[in-house]
Amino acid sequence: MNMPPNDKPESTAESCQATFAGADEDQGLADKIDREHPNLACEAFPVSPISPGPVSEDETLLRVMVSPRDVDDAGFVHETPFRKIAKNGLSVIRSIAARHEVEALVSDGMYSKVSDPPKQIRAAYEAKAGSDGLRGLVDSTGERVLGVYDQTVPQSDKSAPHIPTHAGIFLRLPAPGTAGRKLIQKDFAGQVREMFLSSPKELASLHDGLFIEINSRSAEGQFVKAPDANK
Repeated sequence: MNMPPNDKPESTAESCQATFAGADEDQGLADKIDREHPNLACEAFPVSPISPGPVSEDETLLRVMVSPRDVDDAGFVHETPFRKIAKNGLSVIRSIAARHEVEALVSDGMYSKVSDPPKQIRAAYEAKAGSDGLRGLVDSTGERVLGVYDQTVPQSDKSAPHIPTHAGIFLRLPAPGTAGRKLIQKDFAGQVREMFLSSPKELASLHDGLFIEINSRSAEGQFVKAPDANK
């Protein structure tokens, strides 16, 4: 059946997965998701074929803060990571993640150059995924502003499988062309930051002390990037 001009086909698991498939190269994924799948349609489907399923209402999401990327020497959590909700998404770990999946995801972000000080996990914060948390954030008209998706991510070892229990948080409002859009996006990013910072977690209590173990490995130099032989 021919569709009227400008009508979009109904979103499916396959079409949502196709949109997310180019996430590694697409720095405007937040707008792309909302453009191709309006009204948070992809939340109903797994957006990766290896995902255990969409992020449920009762899940919590963990954001790990690594210095110096996310936290300064005084312990202040930077706003920059949270502003990614308006571009390529805020990277978080689902509460259903197994210890080895968390280890793989976090370890990939710990690598540093020989000339740089070792990275350290400084803090971790949690937020609820459902309507009593991230999905409950609305604009002045009462419309939801965030999409929470079961976005899987590749490991630095390209031969390894994607990490299945990663999730991405994406800002969907205001629409492109809205006056003062960047300032509004910054305000929403600040609200997401405060939502996470209101629920700090003790590092030693998470995943049987995994983050303390990773910090020790980092201090011992286990996450130093090998020099590029082509440079």
